[in-house]
Amino acid sequence: MQVRTIDGKTTASKTGDVIRKMRPEYGFMCYNRDQRDGKCKNYEVRYKCEGKLFYCITMADLLSLQLLESLYPNTLCLLISI
Repeated sequence: MQVRTIDGKTTASKTGDVIRKMRPEYGFMCYNRDQRDGKCKNYEVRYKCEGKLFYCITMADLLSLQLLESLYPNTLCLLISI
């Protein structure tokens, strides 16, 4: 599992954000309320499953989620920034 800012420049562990979870079995969790400035950075998360790479983006809107689900049926992971 790889987590980095959506610009691809900074890994989650180096952003300064408080990260609650970052493990393939639990997913990635960043809560706005835990951050000094009140907001998590925008992240992309990459999983490798059975030789394929899957991406999920925290900024995804409903249409993006529907597109991801159509591209990768039954493999969609939801990342929610609260």
